[in-house]
Amino acid sequence: MNRPPIASLLPENLEHPRLYFKSEETDQIREMCLEGSHAEVFAEKRVQLDQQLDNPFPCPPPREQSYRNGIWEEYSRLSGEARTLVTDYALAYVVDQNPAYLEKTWEGVTSVMRWPSWVHPVHEFMLLDLDGSHTNVTLASVYDLLYHSLTENQRREIEFMVYARGLSHCIGGMKHHFWANRYDSNWCSVCVSNMGLVAMTMLDAKSMHLRTDLEPRSTMIAVIQECIERLNHFYDHIEDDGSWKEGPGYWNYGISTSMPFSDALKRLTSGKVNLFSHPKLRSTIEFPINCFLPPDRVVNFADCGKLFPGGMAYRKFAMEHDDTAASYFDMLTTDGKPSLALPELFWDASNVDRELSDPDHPSAYFPDAGWCIQRSSWSDPDSSILALKIGATVEPHGHADVGNYIIHTHGKTVIRELGIGRYADPGEWIFKDTDGHNLPLFNGKGQPRDVRLEGSVLETQFSKSYDFLKAEIGPAYGLDVLDSFTRSYLYIRPDIFVVFDRIQVNAATHLESRIHFAGNGIAHDGHIEIRNEQVSVAVKLLLPQEFDLVEDRHTGLKPGHADPESQEVNYLKLESDLSPGTFIVGVAFGIDTEPSANIECKGSDYLVTYKGQRFNL
Repeated sequence: MNRPPIASLLPENLEHPRLYFKSEETDQIREMCLEGSHAEVFAEKRVQLDQQLDNPFPCPPPREQSYRNGIWEEYSRLSGEARTLVTDYALAYVVDQNPAYLEKTWEGVTSVMRWPSWVHPVHEFMLLDLDGSHTNVTLASVYDLLYHSLTENQRREIEFMVYARGLSHCIGGMKHHFWANRYDSNWCSVCVSNMGLVAMTMLDAKSMHLRTDLEPRSTMIAVIQECIERLNHFYDHIEDDGSWKEGPGYWNYGISTSMPFSDALKRLTSGKVNLFSHPKLRSTIEFPINCFLPPDRVVNFADCGKLFPGGMAYRKFAMEHDDTAASYFDMLTTDGKPSLALPELFWDASNVDRELSDPDHPSAYFPDAGWCIQRSSWSDPDSSILALKIGATVEPHGHADVGNYIIHTHGKTVIRELGIGRYADPGEWIFKDTDGHNLPLFNGKGQPRDVRLEGSVLETQFSKSYDFLKAEIGPAYGLDVLDSFTRSYLYIRPDIFVVFDRIQVNAATHLESRIHFAGNGIAHDGHIEIRNEQVSVAVKLLLPQEFDLVEDRHTGLKPGHADPESQEVNYLKLESDLSPGTFIVGVAFGIDTEPSANIECKGSDYLVTYKGQRFNL
């Protein structure tokens, strides 16, 4: 895309407020919050704020506490709560003009300014990180929103703090930050978008030059220009098929955090700079939508949490691109309620039809990321879904999980994986390693996490009666003993999944293949039933017939912030001592039925037979 010359497009002498709405729109904001579309949510918020007036602001724990116990969730939670509370009080003051809200806002600002650092303890070696950029934009938002209500000294304090802890690390260029050119990571989008908003706020900062001898407008213009260019590069790195290799959770974080910056640019330049028009933004919404697992879950490969990452990003997509599916997911995840978050006050997609139309085929394949979602139906809330990931062993927030899969049916992810571990926790390895995924280990070894190795998709077929994908997984292990490992995923609609492994080794090898599940395992003659409340999935080992699946368990797990449910996870395992040659493993999964499929060998081919249908694996 062409990079716009922002200096000539941002008007001189912009008034405050400017980031989220103009001064002349203040009365409209008050009307919305007191009597109009936002009245109900604002009344609820006012009650919460009044209850908090006499309480101290949330404050993150001492940094050494996080170092000592290796737990960072509390720091993130409290710092996030403090930031939200500060901007909530600022907006409440704009609406109600209650002096107590103004006083409480400044109390929150001074509390935040007293934090020893705005950088998260896990990232203490950095000058500016995700948390730091969020805190910078929080103070900049208060500065912008309450500019005419703050004293000159209060404005000076904020100006200097966002300079010292944010802008000083951006002026002159950002390339010294690791995240600046990590265009495949949410870090780039979050940090540059937040700091771009801060620079917009400080275009006419009156006091910053007293300390730094810089001319505010030209200096901030340079920062904004660089943020635009880097965010454009981030959008460029969305895969051609719309997918995002970090998964739908970090897709949501990176994309949604970029929207306030893009929105402000579009408004302040009267539409001349419109990053929402980037061609890849038009298609990328299909990726998280296709990862949806009804009623509220998501395909959670790598470091993605289990809950569907919905929210206001879908509303903005619906507004900008008249996207009916985005509008549908806006309603599904927000109930269409208006938002009191400052950037989102005017976001309204109620005039966009909320429709999730049935595509030509319910399944989706994203070859660039190597993700495939085999789905029975979009209209049935109890639909059955097998999601699989090929891809690579090393990606941002990636796991050693090339060839991994999960099965979701009747609203439950029954065949699962461990999910996300605690960042920076020594016990996190098992969540990221092959051990915690539905894959085999060879002599106890899985795929490496320190070397980028890839699988490759060999064949795909999608039809009304079945879906099929075949991939070569072996190179992702990087093991000399493993000559080849192909895995095939067959979905026979409506109720049978088959996972078929053809493994070739050149030396004696111990194999342990795992299938993790959520629920209770009940042994039957010929299969194991996984029972999760009222949901039943039958697991049948088709080949080798002389072996059995045995139940085992991970214990003492410390799950991550996005997955609090996993303290103990059960899995089925198949163990065998392999001789040099080819070893076949075929497993069938029946939804509410015993999978009466059979596998037979015809020369070098293996055929699955089910209800008169035959499929070549």
